Amino acid sequence: MNYFALLLKKESEYPKLIHLFREKDLEDFMNKEGNVQERMDVMYGSQKIELLDIIWQPLSHELEDSSNIYLSVSGLLHMVSFPALMLDQPFEMHLLGSTRDLITPNPAERQEKMNRIALFGDVAFGSINESDVRSFSSVDNQIKKGLESGLFNDLQYTRQEVDTIEKIFNSANGMVSKWIGKKASEKMFRDLNKDNYNIIHLATHGFYFKKNSPGFSSTLAVLNHNFLEDNSMFRSGILLSRDDVHGAGKNNDGILT
Repeated sequence: MNYFALLLKKESEYPKLIHLFREKDLEDFMNKEGNVQERMDVMYGSQKIELLDIIWQPLSHELEDSSNIYLSVSGLLHMVSFPALMLDQPFEMHLLGSTRDLITPNPAERQEKMNRIALFGDVAFGSINESDVRSFSSVDNQIKKGLESGLFNDLQYTRQEVDTIEKIFNSANGMVSKWIGKKASEKMFRDLNKDNYNIIHLATHGFYFKKNSPGFSSTLAVLNHNFLEDNSMFRSGILLSRDDVHGAGKNNDGILT
């Protein structure tokens, strides 16, 4: 699979199609050994230039005179931290959920509306494994194996991350709700739909399991209970804390799909 960019500049009559890279090239680069912190140190530290060459070099000559860049990504690029990658670049980057955000109200109007934020960080991932209840879900079992092996280790800097965001919003007279540790639970996240938040910030692990991954496809073939997991949306999600104080159950086990 090849990745392309549709580049649209102020003076453009039409978007310009630019070839970026093969997906396999980025996959090979991101397939580093070590834990999360060690892999991030390599990707955005010692081998940052190599990553820039793969993703950004084909675009660089087109953007030499640009001071502001609005970027919307797809596919494997969602796994790249562009703020970390572009930290030393001579332009300001604005990440968009979709290119349609370019035609939403101007920043001043958006700032006036975005005054309530929900923050989740420093999640107690170990709480997911605290229950002795046996699960027949292949996703649950894969997550628990990952926790035991250190795949989903604690994200120690996310506490600092949400604390910093809280200070920024408080200084701008914003309304902040923050959940950390065991309180950063799936139950609390699900309860957000009872309130009106402009921004939800989740500093946590995400996951995606291929249907034919080892230890997964064989379970699907045996357990009728897992018919939903044929859908990739049920094999992907995020991890939050398990909080049995507010009631145990599938909707509060910390594995949100």
